[in-house]
Amino acid sequence: MTTTNKLFAYIANTTQEDQKIAKVLGGHDSDSVVTVLDLQQFDAVTKERINTLRDDLFSSCCRLKDENLSVNSAVLDVLFAYFIKAFPQHRSLNATSPLVKRVEKALTRCGIMVEEVVAWSNHLSKIASRVVRQDEKTTEYVHIIEHQAAVID
Repeated sequence: MTTTNKLFAYIANTTQEDQKIAKVLGGHDSDSVVTVLDLQQFDAVTKERINTLRDDLFSSCCRLKDENLSVNSAVLDVLFAYFIKAFPQHRSLNATSPLVKRVEKALTRCGIMVEEVVAWSNHLSKIASRVVRQDEKTTEYVHIIEHQAAVID
């Protein structure tokens, strides 16, 4: 193999191995397909309100004049879904932190109440727990099948 081919193989294999390690550290099977949260679980009106808040908070990296410099909206949806899910916990840990203050100012500018964000967070948490339970069922089912196969052999 040439040096370039070896380098490419190393980079490609390392990335795949890193992804498997990240899945295991995240509590998933290394070969499972991990589903991520996004804003698609909300109705159109709620999504519009969430997008208003998202655009206010991420105004420096979205909807820029040069679209090549803007962060992809699908990436922002995933990032913001996890942010919404974690925000009530951040707020309860330190209500005077700069992060919480900035978000509360943005909420005021957008006309959104903190209680709405808590409701959104609860909704996303329920969805996340549903996905984890489905993964657990699949893993349990696979474990039973593997056990039966071992007994048969």
